[in-house]
Amino acid sequence: QSKNITVFTNDPVRPAIVLTISADVTQFLTTEPKRVRFDRVQKGQGDSMDIKLVTLDPDAIIERIRVTGKGAPWFAASLVPASDGEADSTRVVKVDLLPGTPWGQHMATLNIQCIGQVTPGADAVTHTARITLSAKVIGTLHASSTMFRIGIVPPGDTFTSVVKLIRTDGKP
Repeated sequence: QSKNITVFTNDPVRPAIVLTISADVTQFLTTEPKRVRFDRVQKGQGDSMDIKLVTLDPDAIIERIRVTGKGAPWFAASLVPASDGEADSTRVVKVDLLPGTPWGQHMATLNIQCIGQVTPGADAVTHTARITLSAKVIGTLHASSTMFRIGIVPPGDTFTSVVKLIRTDGKP
């Protein structure tokens, strides 16, 4: 990663100097996937997804997992306990969409905070990963078309459009 800084001086020969700062930035905390999307979940049903969390420091401590934002009441997240013999830097965070989530679109942010050393022997530093959580919860009605389009209608002509509403639970 490189950044340029322009320094303006009162030197008539070089009134502006461009300084370039370059660095190799290695992300301490990486996640897979980068975003969590629960798409078309039936109202009243929950869902879950696992996030793989990898840290540079295999001894890093996951200090806090918290969901924030307007949709936070509809999501839960927890660290999955490591199996015996697992001693690498990969961990799993389970994200749940709660069964009581109302229909509609919901957004939140998952904040995973850990403490670890960037290099062996260095001081421990707090690192935070932020992951976007989203969900689309559908009710018992499904529309055959979600958009109403008229188009061009000449004066005096009529226009008809049919949208069918169908219950997903099979009831009339």
